[in-house]
Amino acid sequence: MNPDNPVTHPEPERLWAFLRAELTPREGKPIIAHLLHGCAHCAELLAPMVRSVFHPLREQPTFDLSAYDPPIDRAVASARREIAERSREIELAEQARLASPLAAGRERCATLLVESWALRTSDPAGMVTLARLAAQLADSLGPEDGSPAERADFQARAWSELGNALRIAADVPGSESAFAEALLRAERGTGDRQLFARIFDLTASLRISQRRFREACRLLEGIFELHRAAGERHLAGRALIKRGIALLYENEFEEACRYIAHGLGQIDPSREPALALSAVHNLVIGAVEAGAYEQAARWIAASRTLYDQRGSAIDQLKLRWLEGRIEAGRGDLESAELGLWEVHDEFESRGLPIEAAVVSLDLAMLWLQQGRTAEILESVEEILETFRALGIRREAVAALLVLRRAIDHERATTELARLLRRVSGRLKRQESLTI
Repeated sequence: MNPDNPVTHPEPERLWAFLRAELTPREGKPIIAHLLHGCAHCAELLAPMVRSVFHPLREQPTFDLSAYDPPIDRAVASARREIAERSREIELAEQARLASPLAAGRERCATLLVESWALRTSDPAGMVTLARLAAQLADSLGPEDGSPAERADFQARAWSELGNALRIAADVPGSESAFAEALLRAERGTGDRQLFARIFDLTASLRISQRRFREACRLLEGIFELHRAAGERHLAGRALIKRGIALLYENEFEEACRYIAHGLGQIDPSREPALALSAVHNLVIGAVEAGAYEQAARWIAASRTLYDQRGSAIDQLKLRWLEGRIEAGRGDLESAELGLWEVHDEFESRGLPIEAAVVSLDLAMLWLQQGRTAEILESVEEILETFRALGIRREAVAALLVLRRAIDHERATTELARLLRRVSGRLKRQESLTI
């Protein structure tokens, strides 16, 4: 260090605020730059902070996942029958029902929203474009499209769907703004409780994306009670499934599986087939995270037809990702590595760098078992560059920096494994299916 130009380290309070994502991007930028320059002092200071944020994941499960077999088997069997008999017109009919009666302007808007939703896995940017057009069109509706209150309801719906599209495209500030616009319009509307429930449901998805899980659970609890009181069994089940997903992100595997399985037993697969697939997929994630690899493999085998008939190309890729993790958990490291590399490369070719980076963490776990720390270090460097370029998840950047330092100092394998699990456990929810 040059004594004429001493290094100024961020204060510990600022580092802690940075980890908890309490700083604005402008405030956090110099801290990231400081850390990326390899400050050993701050990396050591961050280590205990990171451990408190990325709390330890549980080891092998202490609960019986097989207890959830009956509702899963019934739901999957029901979905398979319904899917074989009916096609995508079910979803289109449901969208039309929610929007009816429609005048010409509202009909065009509703069509845009249906087309936007269809792009959620294949083209998030296109999804946003169509949803934005729908919101703009909704705001231009005239008297021929209903009373002022009815038009306000429709505008609120369009803006809420835009907020959801922006969430899926990882534009969190834009999503927040769109949901605020949706609520402003809903407050001028008819007071439709189901409309408010839909806005809060989508807002809960945003809170999950922001890792504000307690807020998401509170919203979903209220939504569940509202739908249950109205006799909407399917929508109540949907709220339970989403609450289970929020708990899954919190690493509460047992409670997450309980909520998802309960919700799966209440939904009508013919009304929203993609929801049944999402519920089963997230149950498999819960089993894999808990180390119940045989149970996860059995559930995948039981629901293979569901994936084949309802899953998109990205859904199929995420399934292969899970299968690679199951192979790794069973000790078939060679097959797991081959599969994970295929998934990694496919994500990259599809322009999904975050997903590719998180698959790299699973590969790092494989290499750790084989003592290939040099490859882990190289992978961490690549992931850091990806996250830095995308400007995402500052606490993840900090944790990866600590991980890199731990590898440099050749920490014990068990300690590295714990840190890898903590980092990946907070990031890899890209495995989930969008609902």
